[in-house]
Amino acid sequence: MSCCDGTSDASFVQYDLTLKQGSRETLTIIDERNYAGFSARAQFRESYTHTATILSLTSPSSGITISTAATVTTVVISISATATTALSAPVRGVWDLEMFDPLDASATISPVRGGFVIVPEVTK
Repeated sequence: MSCCDGTSDASFVQYDLTLKQGSRETLTIIDERNYAGFSARAQFRESYTHTATILSLTSPSSGITISTAATVTTVVISISATATTALSAPVRGVWDLEMFDPLDASATISPVRGGFVIVPEVTK
């Protein structure tokens, strides 16, 4: 699954996801900004005000990888089949991706966000 090219004039790109329970899910985001030295985190919640997370991913070792080349950054979000099997379904909610500079807490950018739905696995 490929999300977006990060060239939107808005401060973020809206991207809605469908996650199938029991399936490996991969989302590739290409942004035409250089995030060299940045880390990333993504959280999935039932609503913007919900305090509990349904799923939380981080770079570099928990589901998100970042690679930069010249002025382009590629972010790959990977959710294992084991992780999606453990998710309750059906569930709807919201998610976003934040890019942040670990050395400067004020340097946080949220290039992508949207809604999501987790659909139940039929064949087990």
